[in-house]
Amino acid sequence: MFSRDRGQPGTPSSIADSDEQACPGFYHSSKIWAEIGVLVSIFSADLKNMRLDIKNLNKRYANGVHAMNDITFSIEKGMFGLLGPNGAGKSTLMRTLATLQDADSGSVTLGDIDVLNEKDKVRSILGYLPQEFGVYPRTSATHLLHHLAILKGFDKAKERSDMVDYLLQKVNLYEHRKKAVSGYSGG
Repeated sequence: MFSRDRGQPGTPSSIADSDEQACPGFYHSSKIWAEIGVLVSIFSADLKNMRLDIKNLNKRYANGVHAMNDITFSIEKGMFGLLGPNGAGKSTLMRTLATLQDADSGSVTLGDIDVLNEKDKVRSILGYLPQEFGVYPRTSATHLLHHLAILKGFDKAKERSDMVDYLLQKVNLYEHRKKAVSGYSGG
């Protein structure tokens, strides 16, 4: 379970396992926000300076598991990893941020967007790709990204192609862009 972060934005928070043993959980790097095995990226240039603010976020499942317990932290522009043991609440947080499940209480804002109440706005600017997401195994990264970009409304071929190439270069996959995504490492 997550424990409440009492530090400053971008400073380490702690994630506790089922025995409430704390372990390092949050680190800062440089350009995209990511969970191990889960990638969230913002595809709009208008969002360059958006800040993610999470305050007192809670989620308890019907089986009694309290996956998110009063989470509070902020993330500025940059790349971030969310690390912790199995069952720590990482995927619960990511599904909540991606508007795929509701939190029990708390608030989340991305810039001026209320993530928990303006789900369509969030979905129009946020991409969420869990490690296991069921894709055609022989699809190349280029083809998959073009497909996802079309679904997100990038219908101008040149703009879409430029964005796909940029993203592949950004994550050091450009030279592997024609390989089947099933051959990529999940870790």
